[in-house]
Amino acid sequence: MSEAKVIVSTPSPRTRQSLATDLFNAGINSNMAVIVHSSLSSLGWVCGGSVAVVQALMDVITPSGTSQVQISTVGSAQTKLFNMRNAVDFAITWLRDNPRYQEEVL
Repeated sequence: MSEAKVIVSTPSPRTRQSLATDLFNAGINSNMAVIVHSSLSSLGWVCGGSVAVVQALMDVITPSGTSQVQISTVGSAQTKLFNMRNAVDFAITWLRDNPRYQEEVL
């Protein structure tokens, strides 16, 4: 689906603040350990994209909490040849090599 169609089909703008409010209203709060598995496209159009989603999650969980997030794409070469010993190194390297992520997310 094109970005224009996603924008038109999204009832209201999704922002860092609105996502944080939604997460809080869903019962997520600071000091929690949360496992996150999400499809960005399932949220509709998000102003700020995936960075806004990660920032909203960090805003709600705070540094006191813990989040575990899947970073691979189903069907990618990385998931077909998954090796637990290499998973952490791969994740850290991938996050650092992709500038849309912030260092403090690690």
